[in-house]
Amino acid sequence: MQLFARRYPDEVHALVLVDSTHPLQLKGAGSPKNWPTWVRVVFSVAVSAVAKEELTATDATGEEILGLPTFSAKPVIILSALRPMKGTSALANDGNEKRKDLARLYPDARQIWVDSDHGIPLEKPESVIWAIREVLSQLQPSLP
Repeated sequence: MQLFARRYPDEVHALVLVDSTHPLQLKGAGSPKNWPTWVRVVFSVAVSAVAKEELTATDATGEEILGLPTFSAKPVIILSALRPMKGTSALANDGNEKRKDLARLYPDARQIWVDSDHGIPLEKPESVIWAIREVLSQLQPSLP
């Protein structure tokens, strides 16, 4: 969504990011080589080939996102999961900093911290519904 919004800003009226991946998510301490062994094992056996391909493309996609002009002057709401912020490992700290940094990439964005784990749409669907309604209410006068 971030790549599409930046590549085709005239096609996007608003952006709602739900516990979104940071463009640099898998860089630095977030690199898969730094994941605990059990996570790498589970990932290798329990994740689909498509998801593995997506992970492989994450760095290139992130670089492309950051190479394009930011999506601005339109409503952006970032819903971020609050519970993972309690993690204290190097990997968790890195993810938490990137979660906070996401709002920097969209200067006019509203970042909302949702009392949830990574599954915001399943755990707190009302927050997603609220965010969509909120951006729609901001767009009403300008929608065709």
